[in-house]
Amino acid sequence: MFGVRTLALSAVAGLITSILADHTDQSVKQNALKHVDTKAVGEHIFQLGDITYFTDTIHATCEQAASGPDTDGSLFPITHIIADTPVVTANFIEDVISKYEQEDDVFNADFLQAIFFTCFNASATLDASAIQYLSTLNPSKLILGKAFGDHASNITGSFSVTVLSTTNAASLPPGPLVARSEDCGLAISTVYRLYTDDTRAFVDGVYPTSEGQRFAVKDIFNLQGIITTSGSASWTRISEPANVTAPAIRRLLDLGGVIVGKTKTTQFASAAEPWVWDDVYPPLNPRGDGMLSCSGSSAGSASAIAAYDWLDYAIGSDTGTSMRRPAAVAGVYGQRPSHGRMTLEGVTPISYSTDTAGVFCRDPYKWVKFSRLWYTPALYQDRSLTGLPAYDVSHGQSLPKRILYPVDYLPLKNPAAENILQGFLTKVTRAMNMEIEQFNWTASFEKLSQPADFNLARLLANLLVMWTHEHYELVGKSLVTMYEARYGSYPRLEPPMRDRFRSPDYSSAEHEAAREIRRLAAEAFEQQVLYSTADTCSESIILSDISTGGLPAYREEKLNLSPNASFLAPPGIAGTSGDFCPFFGCMDVTVPIGQVSYWSKKTLREETMPVTIGLIVKRGCDLMLYDLIEKLADADILKTVNTGVRAF
Repeated sequence: MFGVRTLALSAVAGLITSILADHTDQSVKQNALKHVDTKAVGEHIFQLGDITYFTDTIHATCEQAASGPDTDGSLFPITHIIADTPVVTANFIEDVISKYEQEDDVFNADFLQAIFFTCFNASATLDASAIQYLSTLNPSKLILGKAFGDHASNITGSFSVTVLSTTNAASLPPGPLVARSEDCGLAISTVYRLYTDDTRAFVDGVYPTSEGQRFAVKDIFNLQGIITTSGSASWTRISEPANVTAPAIRRLLDLGGVIVGKTKTTQFASAAEPWVWDDVYPPLNPRGDGMLSCSGSSAGSASAIAAYDWLDYAIGSDTGTSMRRPAAVAGVYGQRPSHGRMTLEGVTPISYSTDTAGVFCRDPYKWVKFSRLWYTPALYQDRSLTGLPAYDVSHGQSLPKRILYPVDYLPLKNPAAENILQGFLTKVTRAMNMEIEQFNWTASFEKLSQPADFNLARLLANLLVMWTHEHYELVGKSLVTMYEARYGSYPRLEPPMRDRFRSPDYSSAEHEAAREIRRLAAEAFEQQVLYSTADTCSESIILSDISTGGLPAYREEKLNLSPNASFLAPPGIAGTSGDFCPFFGCMDVTVPIGQVSYWSKKTLREETMPVTIGLIVKRGCDLMLYDLIEKLADADILKTVNTGVRAF
């Protein structure tokens, strides 16, 4: 199970809503519960003070009452306290409530209107100090689990006392809950806080039936019972709710994670910039002036993790640059793992030759821990999909001693950003006993022993062959056929899918030739450029700027044509460093290293934007790079980033 940030409270999972007004964390003690709406049978939205909550009473735990007055059947808030001692004292109660106040973003004093005690001991009691302290909290109801039943007659106060004859405490999380009297007895439900999605990052809110740390899921991964929209209205119209959750997400649920929602993606996870999005309004990047590009296609996941401190992780995918560019513009941690590291069964595909799954996070330690647990060998892809050799395991466990600085792609365009990069490298080399060496990506490609006589442009052209052929065969063909059969027209699509899905751009023979060229090039690359030694998995680390070199990239297209701004992917320019790992299968992580000022063309004032850098290692060396990330965090070189306008 994941390391839990708070008290492992299942009640802390906030849901997302785009229609409710924003709320503060302040509340007035003993606000009455106000019913707001019933979304479906058993699903209720209510308010306590100015904070809005959700509960699902269909999945309530029902406990039989042995004694005590019934209620009128209305919902009422309660606080559940699980005693770890047979004698509950005032100090114990005060400590527990203090922890709830500090660590649970659902809890506030309004939930103390009823207090519910359970204990795993056979017999338990509240001592005199506890009863006296409870009176100061002014609850109207005291609910006691079966363990307290023998001592209930000794408890007196201004509150009513209900004793339960059966208590399944293991199924009830500690902290804030809601309850009401029903035919079965006292029905107790988990409660969730509703949050406003200010950055418009989410498609759906999802409430969990388990406990753990919270994560969001890009809307190309199947969740049982929910339609996977893949960012396309046409796709949604021909789709049914998924029957099975994708194994990659099932893994996280099995580890104790809690899904809070599905995040927006570009149409079919394409590389579309914000001004191209059609069926879905693009998420807002919370950094700087709020009008910077959120990139694509995992924009919703990156924007959400950069915006909301109640979210711990967000799942995305990377076919071309779809994890790393959103991570760069949002100033968070994100990775393209080694190709083949995670099954993509139950995920809307673009290209099985290059698709990968990744995770965004603000904290380097949590990011690494999550990744180590998630990428299990049991979920590796079959090599028939990747088309690449097996991972090389004949190497030592030491960190590499060289960092390669690609002179054909660096320095960063913004001198202030390059100064941050140089400061970062100075710290890294000193702390890790590494050296910086100049390197030329282009020259290294053209010296590969196989395939013969391929320059950079000819090599990377094979990516387009794999992407377009596989996307048509896996998605486009069936979409067009089903949509035309059902609606009698061609589906509404964005470019380039509008033309690509009409007919295949490349034949099956051309596709297989492209995969073979890539396989040969990857073999040579792993022998001559990024290779293993007896000491380490990857002899060196290559730097990569997948972002804009420290210049703002706006969500409004024309602003990127002006001086001191930049497109993330300049039109007409092929062979960015973001293409290299999709082609060779290597691992590429994006890490935030600082921030720079820029003059905003939207707010007409100085703002700040993140500076990030990519770290590339040989395919299969993910664990080695995670070791390095942890050591850099230990040395205070990599840090946790903030949510909101400023990453640091």
